[in-house]
Amino acid sequence: VMEFIDLISIGTSTADFLDSYLAATASISKGDHNSAYEHLMKGVVSEKMIDAYTGKIRNSNIINDVRSIKEKSDNLINDIMEKEKDYYEAESKNDDNALQSMIAYERLSEMYGILGNQEESTRFDGLAKQKFDLHNKYSDSAKDARLKANDQLKDMEEKYLSPWGGQYIWINPFYYGRISDEYNSIFSKHEGVIQDYRKAGENGMADKTEYDLNNIRSDYKKRSSIFYVFTGIYSLLFIGMLSRTTRSMMAYVRDTSETRMGDNFL
Repeated sequence: VMEFIDLISIGTSTADFLDSYLAATASISKGDHNSAYEHLMKGVVSEKMIDAYTGKIRNSNIINDVRSIKEKSDNLINDIMEKEKDYYEAESKNDDNALQSMIAYERLSEMYGILGNQEESTRFDGLAKQKFDLHNKYSDSAKDARLKANDQLKDMEEKYLSPWGGQYIWINPFYYGRISDEYNSIFSKHEGVIQDYRKAGENGMADKTEYDLNNIRSDYKKRSSIFYVFTGIYSLLFIGMLSRTTRSMMAYVRDTSETRMGDNFL
């Protein structure tokens, strides 16, 4: 009875294995190696179940058939694993994405471990840890720089801009050079943050920072437009005051000259 139950378990595990194998093969044909790897690992679990139940079979009439199933499942696993190894070895060489390289090394380590090559498994595990440290280095650097850039923007707004209707506007011409320098520095910091997040492999944070940078650039353009409007108003007021002062001075000079001429006649 127990052997019959073991045979049923082998049949169930074999069906699960074939499902995983076919799903992995389909994913590879679509270029979706991440899904293929997940199906591969499910297939490995099923293959180990086949192996475990095969060892319990003692009936000489069916043992050869069971062993044949085990051998074929091993060959199919190795076939998929070779394709996945080639893909992840190429992925691991991506120096512009530490997270991607780390995942590739981790999966290579796991696959070599399954194949029984402990030396290569250990080597790739060490490389994965190096990429993990590099990922953290870039992520921490980006996080710190992003906070500093945001603090710099807030300080600049409070020091050099004027609050107006719940927002800050740029109206003081004497701060033109300072504000321009501050904005250029803030732009540069955000660009560095984006680059570090990309190198870390944190593309979501890189995209978010890029979105924030675009908003800051947009605010800068709006504030610049308002500033130029105020500058134009200042210029008109200055010209008006200068014209008025000039006319007053000319009138004063004319009156003074006429007074002197009158005195001379007297």
